[in-house]
Amino acid sequence: TFRFSQIEGTVNGVPSLHITCNFTTAMLQQPSLQKQLFSVCLLSHLAVQYPIQQTLQSCNEMLSWAIAQSGQMSIVWTLLSLESFVRIAKAFPPLVDPISRLLLNQKKMLSRHDNGNY
Repeated sequence: TFRFSQIEGTVNGVPSLHITCNFTTAMLQQPSLQKQLFSVCLLSHLAVQYPIQQTLQSCNEMLSWAIAQSGQMSIVWTLLSLESFVRIAKAFPPLVDPISRLLLNQKKMLSRHDNGNY
């Protein structure tokens, strides 16, 4: 079981946790929505705590994966990831563009699904 509520405290309290960045991108490949969301949430807290090159690279990989999957990704996944995207954007302002692209892709998908009726 993944406890989202413990992520922030764990990231803040375990100095070596930044080594899990590579693990987070591997978790995205899992078919479990919970594991994917946990991965994005963990990575976002790591980005805030450790705004280093390794974390930036992992965030880039996650966003590339998410953009590539956006046509198949549920809007629920995106909505549950919004707080994480905000944290990542604050930690790494250059990632605002790919985050925006992902959100725009999701908006287009939602518009097609609802035939433009909100």
